[in-house]
Amino acid sequence: MWGAPYKIERMLPQLLHAGVLAKQKAIVFGQFTEFKLTSHDKGYKLQSVIDWLRAQLRIPVLQGLPYGHVETKVLLPVGAPVSLSVEGRDALIYWGHTH
Repeated sequence: MWGAPYKIERMLPQLLHAGVLAKQKAIVFGQFTEFKLTSHDKGYKLQSVIDWLRAQLRIPVLQGLPYGHVETKVLLPVGAPVSLSVEGRDALIYWGHTH
């Protein structure tokens, strides 16, 4: 139930006002395939949360990363520096490369 839009909407302002999000170079959301809107959401959709966050930040806010509890997923390094290239609607995350 972590993917419920009202729960995510409650967490993001806390991170924003604590200055955590301002220190990021990008925010990447997964696919959120298993959540179902409930009466707690009152019609509030995840896309509304992401749109609000994009309006608050001057960094890329991407969505749809195949990660987590989805059938086909990407591998993400933990604790390793990564690079993110964004061009239009396409994004590439890469690591372990040399400059």
